[in-house]
Amino acid sequence: MSMEPASVRLAVLLMVGVIVTILALYAPEAGAAVVGAVTVVALLAELTSRK
Repeated sequence: MSMEPASVRLAVLLMVGVIVTILALYAPEAGAAVVGAVTVVALLAELTSRK
């Protein structure tokens, strides 16, 4: 069974979201830092993928 790239991207984003949420619950300072980093990376990925 082959997964499409969009499906793989969605699965990875869901896994990262769960990990960040758990980290934010148990270590708020680290969770806030990771949320900030993920936001910056997502913004850069969006800006660089636009044509």
